[in-house]
Amino acid sequence: MQIKQGDHEVICGILPRDAEFQTVGAKETPLCKFSVKYDEAQNGAVKEAKWRNCIAWFDKANYCSLFKKGDTVFVCGKVESKEYTKRDGEKATSIENIVEFATKMPSGFTVVSNDYGGELPD
Repeated sequence: MQIKQGDHEVICGILPRDAEFQTVGAKETPLCKFSVKYDEAQNGAVKEAKWRNCIAWFDKANYCSLFKKGDTVFVCGKVESKEYTKRDGEKATSIENIVEFATKMPSGFTVVSNDYGGELPD
């Protein structure tokens, strides 16, 4: 499930692999990276599976480091895109969710898609 509002999004999906925790810089700032696989739906019908790379900093990174493969997670954050050049010289864009809130859903939780087509109504 994905809901977008401006440059923020809410996604709920499954982790395909364990979250990766590290510290960066001289101050050893906590950083956690993970991907979420979610289904994009429109009018209740699943259109396709999508992936979103997520990045959590500081206390959120410490919490997200507990996420394991197969966990269902709920993530809210700001969407950022970055352009880069691939090894073959082709330009590409990377889209990431900068985590503002994340939680692991209870075991057995089932994601039910919205009927808004991914956009919140006004």
